[in-house]
Amino acid sequence: MFEKREQRVFANADLSVMYAKSMEFWRAQGFNLMEFGNSTFAGEHFTSKLGLKRKVQIQLLKPGENVLVDATFCAEITETGAVAGAIGAVLLFPVAVAVGAVSYFEYENDADNLMRAFWQYLYLIAASPDKNILPPVLPTPEQQMATTASITSSQSQQVYCKHCGAKIETDSKFCRYCGGKQ
Repeated sequence: MFEKREQRVFANADLSVMYAKSMEFWRAQGFNLMEFGNSTFAGEHFTSKLGLKRKVQIQLLKPGENVLVDATFCAEITETGAVAGAIGAVLLFPVAVAVGAVSYFEYENDADNLMRAFWQYLYLIAASPDKNILPPVLPTPEQQMATTASITSSQSQQVYCKHCGAKIETDSKFCRYCGGKQ
């Protein structure tokens, strides 16, 4: 399980605006939110293909003229993800170990990107509370994995010259670098 907690203070900000915009941001990221009162909400986003559950808890406080935002983000592999990982470990142990390390790195990367975008969005809102600023929508881990897979498959379809090894078009009859027949 991965967990990240951060706090920021926004000077002279409106608590109700910051609360509403905080919820708007996390909804835009695909999180199902639940309000707990006292300017606190939590949400979850489940990625079934990866067996990944992401959780967020946000609390806003109003000490004086400022708004304090306390954000906690968690990512964990569910039983579905653990079973898939275990099967991968049995079949392809070295690859599974590498994928596990990359996965943890990706969860941390995902958390960093979400938190950074959240804070940037709130700074924009605090600076211009009257403007209708829409939250950014970041790709989910599942979308990121699909993008990575498509890049990998397009790279595996590349063709190289039989003579000089230069990258050539897939339907080339001759290499444009050395002139060798393919």
